[in-house]
Amino acid sequence: MMRPAFLIVIALLSGCMKIYTDAEKPDLRVHWDDNDCRTATPNVKLVLSLPDDTLVEERIVPCTDLGTTFVDVTPDRYEMRSWLLLADGETFSSWYSELDMRDAFNAEEYVYFGGAGNLRVAWNFSMDATCKSIGANYILIELDYQTTSGTPGGGQFTALCDPSPWVGYAIGDMVYVTLRAVDDDLFTTRAISEPAGPFSAEPNGLTNVGTITLTPCTDCD
Repeated sequence: MMRPAFLIVIALLSGCMKIYTDAEKPDLRVHWDDNDCRTATPNVKLVLSLPDDTLVEERIVPCTDLGTTFVDVTPDRYEMRSWLLLADGETFSSWYSELDMRDAFNAEEYVYFGGAGNLRVAWNFSMDATCKSIGANYILIELDYQTTSGTPGGGQFTALCDPSPWVGYAIGDMVYVTLRAVDDDLFTTRAISEPAGPFSAEPNGLTNVGTITLTPCTDCD
């Protein structure tokens, strides 16, 4: 028979026991830079899901936390969508990640919300189209501009079609923005916009181009 004193010791020890996380399940650390956090963007929303869109976890954290950790993640493939939110809950910028945690090792993922970017572009489609309905996986952001010294410039940037918007960098007094929705090969155009602009992009400011509408087409090129 177990002695009463021994039972008391067990009770005391069990009351002080620390519950550890599951050693077989990894943690996912997500982080971003402090220059992503603007006065007007106080929060970050993160959604972790399986590739079939099954929700695993959703959370909103202060941007100034500069990161968050998903503890005891079941080893699997995941998709993570991250949004930098304005004070009213609307999206300022976004990021998409694909994660393979099947090896059960702790993982770290960096998300980028535009940092010191000074040009913000969002998009939608006419005719009630969506990225999925037209088979578009990416948006090509084509910039044409004239620098403050009068030198012509330009560039092309790639963003995932969903989610929108995109924050990038350009300098010039006459900035024009054209968007193309393309498929995986980045060449086949599924929808295109008219050039929007001109806009003025200052080095230390933020030019909000707004929402540009793309029109689906069968022979865009």
